This record gives sequence, C-alpha cells and structure tokens, in this order.
Amino acid sequence: MISQSGGIASLFAGFLSWIVREHCVRSPDAVAKAWEQINPDAPTLADAGRMFAAYGSDFTLAELRYIARHPEALRLARNVAAGRQYLDFSESAGFSAEKTFVPPEPGAARQLVAPIAMTVLGFIIVAVALLANNFKGAAIVGALTALSVLVTLAEFAEVRNRHWARRAIEQSTGAYQLTPPSAELVTSAIPDSARTEGATQSG
Repeated sequence: MISQSGGIASLFAGFLSWIVREHCVRSPDAVAKAWEQINPDAPTLADAGRMFAAYGSDFTLAELRYIARHPEALRLARNVAAGRQYLDFSESAGFSAEKTFVPPEPGAARQLVAPIAMTVLGFIIVAVALLANNFKGAAIVGALTALSVLVTLAEFAEVRNRHWARRAIEQSTGAYQLTPPSAELVTSAIPDSARTEGATQSG
C-alpha cells in the first residue's frame, strides 16, 4: 500500500513539474535569453539561472557545458528538462538512462484513449444525473470523474516525460557527436534559433 501511495505521489509530482516546464518553454523570449550570453566552454551560475527560468529545471554547470557544445543544444536542453527524473549524467558520456528508467512503449499515448473515453462518459452521466435532479449521484460520479481526469493527465505527463528522456539519451549516445563551437558562434546564432525552437517545440 505504501509503495502504491508513493507511486501515485510520484506520478502527480511529475505532472506538476510538467506543468511548470510547459509554462516556461512556451516563452520564446526566456529561451532566447537563456542562450544569448552563454559561453559553451565556461558557463556560469548566471547562465544556470537563466536556463532554470527558460526550462523550469536545474542544470549543473557541467551539464550546461555539455549541452551548449552539442550540435542540437536547444533540443537537448528541452529533452533533458522534461526527462530529468529519468536521466543520469557524466561529462564524458553525456546523458544516460537512470537505473529505474523504462522507455515508453510504441503507441503508449494511444493507451490513454480508454481512460479519456471513460472520463467523457463520466461527464455525460453527471449531466444526466443533474437533469434528473439526482444531486447526490451527480456529486459522487463528478468526484470520480474529476479524479479520473487528474490520473489521466498525470499518466500522459509521465509517458511524455519518458519520451523526452529517451530522446535525450539518443542524442547523447546516437549519431550526434560533440563539436566545440566557438563562443561567438553560439551567442550570435542561438537566440534566433531559440525563438523558433520555443515556439515549435512547446506543443
């Protein structure tokens, strides 16, 4: 029972952190500001603060150095922020799977169709009960439906976070190789890209 309660608490904690991150990365200006002054060879605590404001997640200086020198830095930063709880990091290998990480199965998001359908049915039952002046029944079904909505959203956030974590791992271990761009290149090119990324990747 305790482990189940811990699992539910972890699920909702992931859901709440997902809401915070989604709010952050929907601001292209914050994303651009996070990158406009960063030195890929020597990031500072100020850079870490701007990254937190932009992505809603803490980054160590070693992580910032690795991400800033990566060919797809913006995507990697987004993926790491979203999948943070499932990732380990080393300066030599980048981001790897935390020992409890389980990659999402293909079509995992589609498995949420049934809970969504049940939620819609719950709202219909509540409406019918209210029309029949069965307020007690409507209150009970309404409470269960609201709980179903929260659980479904939390499960969706959890699946999505594992998806982002998998992409971060692939970027660290796949075909992408680190190339050390100059600080001038990063500071001049990233802000415009960041604005585009923030607008297109937040959905």
